[in-house]
Amino acid sequence: MTLASHVQDGALGAWFRSGLATPDGRAAVHDVLAEALRGRRPMRSPRHAGPGHAAQVQAAVRARLGFVVQHAPPYRALTGAHRLGLASPGRVHELAGRFPSHAALDPARRREALRWRPSAAGWIDAGPWPGSAGRALHPPRLRPPRPSGRDVVGDVVSRALALLDVCAPPGRLGGRAGEAELARACTVLVGWATGVPARAAVPEEVADLVAVASESGVLHRWRDRAGSPPCGEALGVTDAVFVPGWAEGGIVVAGAGDGASLLVDVLTLEDPLRRLDHLVGRCHHLLARAWLDRPARHGVGEVGLYLARHGVLVTWPVDELATVLGGGATSCRFGGLVARAAAADGVRLGAGLLNEAK
Repeated sequence: MTLASHVQDGALGAWFRSGLATPDGRAAVHDVLAEALRGRRPMRSPRHAGPGHAAQVQAAVRARLGFVVQHAPPYRALTGAHRLGLASPGRVHELAGRFPSHAALDPARRREALRWRPSAAGWIDAGPWPGSAGRALHPPRLRPPRPSGRDVVGDVVSRALALLDVCAPPGRLGGRAGEAELARACTVLVGWATGVPARAAVPEEVADLVAVASESGVLHRWRDRAGSPPCGEALGVTDAVFVPGWAEGGIVVAGAGDGASLLVDVLTLEDPLRRLDHLVGRCHHLLARAWLDRPARHGVGEVGLYLARHGVLVTWPVDELATVLGGGATSCRFGGLVARAAAADGVRLGAGLLNEAK
């Protein structure tokens, strides 16, 4: 299991639901979202969309917005490509090392580039990846690379890197044609990450939803929060690591100067207020990751949900969201509960991390 699984189905989730999901708290979240969504009409999927369509679109939009924040390797996609037998361990590590986020990686670490993640405090070892000398906690069953005259993975990654470099630096979108091609690339990457080596017909919808983030001013807010860095510099971190191999995910938009960073989850729900329990659950997971964050790592002090079909970003300071959901509840019991959940999965949390989580 992972932190997300424990929050959804385990003792952590039960604690969140009993202590941090009071009726008043749910109503407060509803009211905040209802006000933010007032007058906003969602961009809906085509009628008769097939099974899995909504999840695939959401994952592709997340991937593209992740590139908006940081030109970093699509970690899960490259690992998935290896599992599918589309590329060797050496090839996926080499491709990961090409991304600007990994430009400063030293040669020894570059040989295992997928296991290293950048943060404000330096490199995070996310644990063994394909081809690593170490052994993962739950090693995947990997297929041998398929013999082929074409380097499919290299082609997709190289083209995406070229487009990002030329027309879509961090914080900005490219033109319509470039964004359509990037949407296709993100759709393929999402397929590899989920074990489906096929291209689905969703790129136009993905490109439209990504455009909403710019048209609504959300990307401008992210650039401002990050201090409007020079063209080419990242706004933060994508696919953030809080506890390697166990608590990961989300976009972190850096806070300029001494400002707090913002942890964001991207959702593509068409009718969010009808999925209030799901949204409250997402808030629980945001709180859990924020409470596990080290100040010197990502510095998360605010969390938020980006509702991509509406172009709406709703944010809360971490302590305020805990108060809203629990009527003044704090993270006092979180340290012990999360330590037990991690231990059940064979994950050890550092003493410093536990002290900060309590």
